[in-house]
Formats: sequence, structure tokens, C-alpha cells
Amino acid sequence: MYFPIAGSTFVGIYALPSFKYADWQLLAAVPLGLVAGGLALITVVAIGLCTKLAARLGERTILRATIGGVAFGLVGVALPLTLFTGTDQLTP
Repeated sequence: MYFPIAGSTFVGIYALPSFKYADWQLLAAVPLGLVAGGLALITVVAIGLCTKLAARLGERTILRATIGGVAFGLVGVALPLTLFTGTDQLTP
């Protein structure tokens, strides 16, 4: 949604290809939207669980930060494409 509002890409570091609309894309958007809604619900539940787990640690801020850093590192190793802006994966 950034491109139609701002008229440029994120920080202007890549160009979007031309796009031609087809009617089937609107039909494909419905199941994709349902999947996205399901993933959003899973995200809300995961955030709730993480909040409860972090609340148990109370004042142990160093332990909480260490666990968060380890979790972030594991996600980075398992799913490296999910980190940062993703511009490294775009072909010029």
C-alpha cells in the first residue's frame, strides 16, 4: 500500500515492474484473504502466549532480553528471508 499512497517504493531503492490487471486476480484474492485472516489470528494467539511467558519472568530483564535474542537468532537462521526489508532477494 505504500506505493499508491507515496508514489514511490520504500526508500526508492528498487523499481516495480509494470502490472496488468486480470479478473482472475480478484477471485484469487478471496482465499488469500481468508488465509491471511487465519494467519493473523495465529499471530494474535502467539503474541498473547509470549506476553504471558514474559510476564512470568517479572523483573529478570536480562534473562528476558537473552531469551528474546536467542529466539530472534533462531528465526534468522531458520527463515533468513523474513529478516530486514527483503531487498536483497529482489532482482534488479
